[in-house]
Amino acid sequence: QQLKQMVTVIIKHGKKKYRNFKIIETESFEEFQARLFSLTQVPPSRQKLVQKGKRIQDKESLRNVLNKTVINLMGSVEKQIQAPTLDQQVQFVEDMTDAEKQELMAILPPGLQNLGNTCYLNSTLQCLKAIPELKQAVKKQSQIVQQQATLSAELGQL
Repeated sequence: QQLKQMVTVIIKHGKKKYRNFKIIETESFEEFQARLFSLTQVPPSRQKLVQKGKRIQDKESLRNVLNKTVINLMGSVEKQIQAPTLDQQVQFVEDMTDAEKQELMAILPPGLQNLGNTCYLNSTLQCLKAIPELKQAVKKQSQIVQQQATLSAELGQL
């Protein structure tokens, strides 16, 4: 049997038909499934391909598909992940009053004041600040330093 370079088929998924879909002889079965995924958004793990009652599940069975044949693709698209809902309204620094800004910055400042190209360092600090354990350790150390400064000031007044 002589192998064909390319076979054109019709892919039927649900109510949609995708005409002139090409099966390329040189591609692997996984590449074929990836192209189907880009077309239908059905992930390869959920794809079930059937042609005239026979399941297509590997490269060998894909080679037996004839030109202008209908291939039924069964499988569902993965659900879209929804963004989590926030418990409270997001408030931007630009919308805060001066008093709210001072209160927020006193707890733990978000980063450094931007000076030229310090934005890279600033973004790294903001990522580190998001780690709860590190945030607690910094707050604890800050309290210790404040106590020592107070002690030093009192000793200096003696």
